[in-house]
Amino acid sequence: MHIRRYILAIVLLHFSSLSKAQRFEACLMDQDGKPVSGAVVSNGNKQVFSNSKGCFKIDTVRVKRLQINRTGFEPLNVDLASISGNTIAMVRKENSLGTFEVNASLQPDTIVSSPVWMIKDYIFSGDSIWLLTWEKRPDRCKLRLFDQQNHELKAYQLPHNAESFFKDAAGEIYLECQAEVFRVSIEALSGIRSNDYYKGIRRVPVMNDSAMVYSTWRRDRPEFAYIKLDRKGQYDTILNVQDKRLRDLYYAEFKFLSFKDQTEINRRCRRTGEDKYDLAAAYTGFTRSFWWHPLYSPMMKQNEQFEVFDHYRDSLVTFDDRLLRDNQANIQFHEDKSYRRQLIQDETTGEVYALYLRLGVSWLKNLTNGKEEEFRLTHRYVEKIRIKNRSVYYLYRPFESSQNTYLYKENPIN
Repeated sequence: MHIRRYILAIVLLHFSSLSKAQRFEACLMDQDGKPVSGAVVSNGNKQVFSNSKGCFKIDTVRVKRLQINRTGFEPLNVDLASISGNTIAMVRKENSLGTFEVNASLQPDTIVSSPVWMIKDYIFSGDSIWLLTWEKRPDRCKLRLFDQQNHELKAYQLPHNAESFFKDAAGEIYLECQAEVFRVSIEALSGIRSNDYYKGIRRVPVMNDSAMVYSTWRRDRPEFAYIKLDRKGQYDTILNVQDKRLRDLYYAEFKFLSFKDQTEINRRCRRTGEDKYDLAAAYTGFTRSFWWHPLYSPMMKQNEQFEVFDHYRDSLVTFDDRLLRDNQANIQFHEDKSYRRQLIQDETTGEVYALYLRLGVSWLKNLTNGKEEEFRLTHRYVEKIRIKNRSVYYLYRPFESSQNTYLYKENPIN
């Protein structure tokens, strides 16, 4: 009940702010009346992309003009007051191809570096970057905020051993430490209850102005569910995810225990209310064995839609903006043995990339445009890969080098 009340409080808090937002909806068409998909629509602070039907939705609070760009079309600077109807016409450019020279591939750019401290993790905050750094000992970290000109804007000395950053469905940034969790902002570094964070905020992958999704995922369970929570506080399971083979092995652990062990587990279940199969898998160490792997089927937001990459049904399940199932398509990208069980979403465009590792080299495959194009990163064994506006960022330290860990950026996708 405590978790349900906490999640409902989060929903009402976000809904109270989101309900004030104004939304503008329109569709882009060319001279022939065909939809223009993949166009970048900007209100000056945020960018969205037109879908396959050429349509988009964007916030227009205190916004008078929109900038619209698409390769092959003339750029538009649209005055919202002058628009009548919900269709915006775009004009194709004349096809003229000039000569060009092919040069050698560019080397990755060093974004942030220091001869004194190393970078443990990083995360984007608008046009700035938060860095988790350490000097002589990795358990004594410092939080630093840098702008685009590589100027340090803010710094916090951390009292605990910090692990990594996390950005929730509403865009808030958190710093996970061994003993505590902090909400990060330029104004303050505020601690929050770990129980509320891991059982509430951490379990909400996506949300919009009508509903949010709560995940029952656990590292030591072979199945979990995505649960929709609407503004009235009503729950509805929208998708169950399970690895059937792993689930069968998990539940078989109890059957192969001795009668004495089964009796003791049943007594504990009656006393505590725990599940006997969970206790048996923990008792035998199955969830720490070679055969075990935590489930990975993430849900992501794509414009006004939501997508679940269900690796165990070989399916991409799509939901509309009301979180009603809209479509289901087959996927095969995860069958490649070099796939790292990691999907990375571009924080600006929303495009999704699958990560592969081949002989130490990282490859990214775009899963959004339908072509499944692959892109190779320059350095080997890079860490903490993130993508923003089709530029790839990562941490890297050359093997057997005295160099500290730097933050790099390269553009293999463009």
